[in-house]
Amino acid sequence: MDLFEPVSQPPKDYYRMPLDTKVEFIGDGKQIKKLECLIGQKYIGVDSEWRPQMHRWQETKGPAILQIAGKHDAFMIDMIGLAKNRQLDQVLSKIFSNKDTLVMGFGFASDLDQFRKYLPNMKFYQYIANFIDLQNLYKKKRPNFKDEVGFNLAVVCEKTISKKLCKGEQMSNWENRPLRYSQEHYACLDAYVLPLVFIKLVSQENYRKDGDVKSTITTIGTEPAGAPKDRENRNDSTKKNSGNNKEENKETKRGNSSYKNNGDAKYSGERPTRERKPKNTHKDGDLEVPKNQTADPESIAHYDSKIEYHKKMVTHF
Repeated sequence: MDLFEPVSQPPKDYYRMPLDTKVEFIGDGKQIKKLECLIGQKYIGVDSEWRPQMHRWQETKGPAILQIAGKHDAFMIDMIGLAKNRQLDQVLSKIFSNKDTLVMGFGFASDLDQFRKYLPNMKFYQYIANFIDLQNLYKKKRPNFKDEVGFNLAVVCEKTISKKLCKGEQMSNWENRPLRYSQEHYACLDAYVLPLVFIKLVSQENYRKDGDVKSTITTIGTEPAGAPKDRENRNDSTKKNSGNNKEENKETKRGNSSYKNNGDAKYSGERPTRERKPKNTHKDGDLEVPKNQTADPESIAHYDSKIEYHKKMVTHF
């Protein structure tokens, strides 16, 4: 029986998605707008799933599912069908680039490698304003992590929120559509649980005052040059400096005009004048020949014969 719950037995021993959390699968462009509710949220958990390669000859399509979760919402995005969707890329970029949001992953370096390899035209992962990898934070908070079985997400959850995390669907085929309910539960839980783990690891209410957190938060990539805030600042500075630029232009013109007194027309701002020289030719009959020379009579006769020939041809037609 396929149920929206952990597949490990007994299910009650494992963490389950809260009933008041809205879970949705984003499978087409019409549903992308629903993701906008995550823009500006304080904490965002993110993860991705792809089909495991059982041998090196097995082909994979890269990230099949992108999971992203906030406080009361969890989404699974079909990255096979929407891999080239510009609207999706724009909405995700707004979520990840928001400087009021702390984006969380767990061992996220492998996810980024998958994005770079299979989603080269998308930009949402190329700039994340505030990002923290909880695996690295856990290692700082628990220096003896090597003695605690390990530091995968299931172990970390059990040590922090005192609940096991079911990993029974980890090696399933994430390229199949539709996903099983148990797959959906596993996928969205991997992203939803990250903020809960973070809150348990942080010693102070204001996480920015926590030294370990402060040293672990990083910025992925660089902010795009065409970001809206940059454009606004650039317009403001242009308006402020427009008056100064006008004054500078006036001074430049005044400075250039000073060269006029020196008789240098090149820098005076005036167009230089040039004396027109009379042509060193004069007309002799119908031919223009150099001065002090006369036209050759044979050339003149040949020229006249051509004119007569063309007149006859015109009359004939």
